[in-house]
Amino acid sequence: SLPIAISAFSVLILGDAFAALIGRKFGTIKLTADKSLQGFLAFCFFAGLGTMLLFPVLDVRILGIGVLCGAMIELLPLKFINDNLTIPIGSALCMSIFERLI
Repeated sequence: SLPIAISAFSVLILGDAFAALIGRKFGTIKLTADKSLQGFLAFCFFAGLGTMLLFPVLDVRILGIGVLCGAMIELLPLKFINDNLTIPIGSALCMSIFERLI
């Protein structure tokens, strides 16, 4: 659906940007070689809150699943595929599946 597609790109834009900014500045607890817990939490917080405020059309539970999926995909060490492709696709897929389950 269109709300899921818009939300998935919003999760990418807000989450990836804030994860990089916060993770580089305050990232002391490493989850992978170049990813931190602080960046992961910033991804979840800003992607969730920003998307919810900008596009308040999705159920918060569906958006939450999409944000968590996007954040976990961002942690994957995929060197051969850019996360600008994998995050919105994975996030949208998770939200679509979860929307049909509830």
